[in-house]
Amino acid sequence: MKPFDPRSWLIILILAFAVSILSVGWIPLSLLACVSVMILFLFKKKQTAGKFFVIYAICSLAFFGLPFVQTSAFGVMLYSAIKMLPVLMIGMLFIGTSPSAMLYVGQRMHVPKSILLMICILLRFFPIVFGEIHAIWEGIRARNIFPHWYDAIIHPAIAYECFVLPLIVRALKLSSELSCAAEVRGVEADAQRTTIRAVGIHSRDIALISIYTVAMFGIIVFGRVAL
Repeated sequence: MKPFDPRSWLIILILAFAVSILSVGWIPLSLLACVSVMILFLFKKKQTAGKFFVIYAICSLAFFGLPFVQTSAFGVMLYSAIKMLPVLMIGMLFIGTSPSAMLYVGQRMHVPKSILLMICILLRFFPIVFGEIHAIWEGIRARNIFPHWYDAIIHPAIAYECFVLPLIVRALKLSSELSCAAEVRGVEADAQRTTIRAVGIHSRDIALISIYTVAMFGIIVFGRVAL
């Protein structure tokens, strides 16, 4: 089966982000998460969908089930994670898009090069970040900071500090390296681009976007009624 057009995933990602920002409360956010999980299942990413579902369920139960958490600084982090996890699920499908195909369709749509460069770096950046997170976790375990897997849950502030600071340093270095690699590969060239990928909006792209748009509209309306 031919891959979906990069523009389809970009539109769906923008819709998911917009609905996530507009949604308030547990019901609409949970519906948005369920839709994202279903899409991952449909595109045969069952293991990824299961992991995200478990993470979302734990964050939701901790935030909405424990009232004292909502007024703490940790609660702000949890709520941010709850709102962004459904978007990240769609992002897992978007990052599978070929950067060359994205550059091709972006040039045809006359998207500014600065925006195209940012999108292409993101497409390469996120898969590498997950590897960096795993490497940081292995480094923490090697230094015996968290001897047991549940120690990070018991001491969330220390876990946040141990993860975020090294990740920021690595992210800055990686972004610089990816920017240089993109320039070397001619991302700023003025010539008309070509691609070996099958690119084009087809009936299945329109159907996917239409169904997702209707689902997002239903979530917004249901969320307003539930309030």
